[in-house]
Amino acid sequence: MLDVLDLYVPSLSVIPPLAWVTTAWGPADALCLGVVAFARRLPSLARPVAAFAPTATPASWEGLTLAHEARAAMANETQWQRYLNLLRGFLDHHVSWVLVAEADCDQHPIVQVELSTAEVVARLDRQRQSPKSSFSLSAVPRRG
Repeated sequence: MLDVLDLYVPSLSVIPPLAWVTTAWGPADALCLGVVAFARRLPSLARPVAAFAPTATPASWEGLTLAHEARAAMANETQWQRYLNLLRGFLDHHVSWVLVAEADCDQHPIVQVELSTAEVVARLDRQRQSPKSSFSLSAVPRRG
């Protein structure tokens, strides 16, 4: 089970069909596809981006937390595949990103790796298939 799934991007760009939820009181912090939640905006950079992307200027990065929404999607294969497709499209849409994922937190040091978006999705899918396993990673886009 994913305890942490945070995504940091230097310039947040929302891709259709995702949209920020708007309420009667104004914009909310939830990013959704229709009524299906994808992510929520982190109130601040909960973890220093520089720890995961040393060349980053933290003030210019925005953070999203996806753990709650991803766990909800994991309950159903169709929803999970739809969620993973949204995540892949979201990552592909951004040149730079840092994805931090942890299952059974604090059991392993956070491993920093370069992954393609397909590799990120495959790792998250493997975690869903083995929910009792623990892992942690900080992934950035594979270059080249």
